[in-house]
Amino acid sequence: MTILNLKCLWITYFYVILLTRSVGTSPFVWKHVLQSSTNASFVASLGCDDDMETFSLTNDGVNQWWFVELDNILTIGWIYVSVGTADYEIYVENTEDQRPLKYFCLPDRSKLRSLQRLMTCKYPTFVIENVNRITIRQKGNGSLKIFDVKPIGISPLSQTIVVNYTDSEALDGDMDTYYHSNENDQASWFLKLDKNYAMKWILLSVRGGHYEIHVKDGDLTTSTSTLCRKFSFTVSEILKKNEKALECYTELTGNIIIIRRTDYGPLRLFELYPIICPEKHYGPNCAKCKAECTSCSPITGVCFDSTCDQKTGICEGWKTEMATHSIAFDEDTPITKEINVIQDSKTERATHSTISDEDTPITKELDDIQEVRSNRGDQTQSIIVLSVLVVIAVFLVFIVIFRFKKRTKPPKVETNEENVFSVEFHRVESRTESELEEIPQNEVGDVEDEIITVEYSNLTSQRVSIDQFIRELPEKRNNGILEKEFDELPTGLLESYSNALKVSSRKGNRYKGIYPYDYNRVKLMRTYANENDDFVNASYIHGFSKERAYIATQGPFNPKTLEDFWTMIWQNDVTRIVMLTNLYEGDRMKCLKYWPDTDLDIGQYTIILDNVDVYDHYVLRYMVVHFQEEEKKVTQFHFTTWPDKSIPVDPTSLIYFRNLVRNGLTASDGPIVVHCSAGIGRTGTFISFDYLLEEGTAEETIDVKGYIASLRQQRGGSVQTCDQYIFLHEALVEGFSNSNVHHGCLSVL
Repeated sequence: MTILNLKCLWITYFYVILLTRSVGTSPFVWKHVLQSSTNASFVASLGCDDDMETFSLTNDGVNQWWFVELDNILTIGWIYVSVGTADYEIYVENTEDQRPLKYFCLPDRSKLRSLQRLMTCKYPTFVIENVNRITIRQKGNGSLKIFDVKPIGISPLSQTIVVNYTDSEALDGDMDTYYHSNENDQASWFLKLDKNYAMKWILLSVRGGHYEIHVKDGDLTTSTSTLCRKFSFTVSEILKKNEKALECYTELTGNIIIIRRTDYGPLRLFELYPIICPEKHYGPNCAKCKAECTSCSPITGVCFDSTCDQKTGICEGWKTEMATHSIAFDEDTPITKEINVIQDSKTERATHSTISDEDTPITKELDDIQEVRSNRGDQTQSIIVLSVLVVIAVFLVFIVIFRFKKRTKPPKVETNEENVFSVEFHRVESRTESELEEIPQNEVGDVEDEIITVEYSNLTSQRVSIDQFIRELPEKRNNGILEKEFDELPTGLLESYSNALKVSSRKGNRYKGIYPYDYNRVKLMRTYANENDDFVNASYIHGFSKERAYIATQGPFNPKTLEDFWTMIWQNDVTRIVMLTNLYEGDRMKCLKYWPDTDLDIGQYTIILDNVDVYDHYVLRYMVVHFQEEEKKVTQFHFTTWPDKSIPVDPTSLIYFRNLVRNGLTASDGPIVVHCSAGIGRTGTFISFDYLLEEGTAEETIDVKGYIASLRQQRGGSVQTCDQYIFLHEALVEGFSNSNVHHGCLSVL
């Protein structure tokens, strides 16, 4: 009995190791596989047996369907599908919900015909944590033919193949934790494996930006021959976590994977997972090699007569065979290549290299790590049994410890070593500008002892159509839903802000806790002695269709910030300033007067007032700014009836004001500078209002809560109070209600 139990444990251990070295998250075990009808012996289970030679097939009919139900609920980030020619819809659901909802994997329920694809599904984030069924339905008449369907997620790579890496947060199988680089220029992350592997597909989750991934052998510098793929994200994705399924331009062999950000900004990598198939498996879904194969290419599935050395890529006595490899991905260019397998790995890389850029060395040096190899000589039976028992015992202890820690995990507290302040997770009460604490300007030393409170919420998408948004607002307002939404928003400072805490930056900050983030702060170019003093309390904010569409900033409050303000205007080619505060509100000075009655000299700039238009709720001032021999025209749009502790009485006035700001704006114009006193409350509300109106015009959908969350990741505390959050909804309804939303067009009057 002991020997039998030991054998069972050894088999269990073997399959655990095998599955962790293959693609995907938890082992994919199906509970039920059904289809609408069965054609002869082509049963449903043949569509998920990891065999690309077999397939399920239905009878001819209308809207034929096939589904696989998993034995447990899995986190699914990707789905591999290989089906015959037809029109399809693919959706996922959780059958254990009381009212299961269908979430379509294909974008906008679009039609896809003959399909062999590793798809990154774009359903709401919360759904992928609660999925146990995948359904494929054919649209129209005909039979449904399915070769293979496999859900794929992220799990930690087996520690038996991992030698070194930059940071483990991008390798822990947790899509919420991440590695965040300290540097903003050429930020990179690397993973080193125990030996060379053939690779073609890499799954990752990363914040938006421009990137390239390399796969290289040993300590070779990166070059065009090591380039797997370049990729980037749209403006609307720049601050989001984006899942991606990458197919390399060509098959690469190596033991080091490097991801590098090629534009300016930090690298935030949530997860990276190379698809490395076990022996006798191939492709992005790690399908079985053909039955007649002794072994096969892990990329193409082409048969080898004998086992190949995966480290060197050299095979003895393999068949000469051409394979057509056409896997479609979520990329902008289809990849359909013929791969000649009669080449060694070096020749293949040189042949397939189509990019002519010069070599680009990696900015980091990898540690020289000695690979530890176990003694592979003959061992006695007793040593083998003892080794197996030790491994199994360690494995079981690890599982117990992991589950215990997970259940008894204390509240999360992190420390940012660069900024030397602790980050505690709890709720921060919203405050108006009048309640913010000002920084004493006569004190000396850093303000790095501040405790900045932060709360992250697991926000889910609330994107709805414009009609639904308008229809649901009265119920949300009457039932306190808007207040609940506001309380769920992330608060505090969510990114690094070390530059704002320097001694040289003190006179540039007015309020404690109101600081621009390092990654998107506005930097000034000085023309005098202290070239390192580039700080201004201002943040670049992305627009709907333009990067750096706005600059959110505090109002000038001392002589230094007055000159900094105009330096920022000049250097960013700003033509429009939106001012949302008055100079004084009650007995408090909110902003210095930075414009002249006729003309005014501020530092190196001369500002001349050209004309003024006065209205009931706002004033327009047209100015000409002179610097050395140049001049630029700047218009200030001053909204005068928005008090700090309240909201505008009539949202219509803000709609007209926003339209004046937008009138005649072109893509070549610099960013719109928006400020109040602190640059977060009224400033954030106006930017949100402008962005969401523009998004609604283009997309006819809206997600207010989601946008405020992303805005706070660009400037902390934006949309400062619950009243501002509610007013934003009311103003948007007013704006959309007075707009043409029919026949696919929408324009704010």
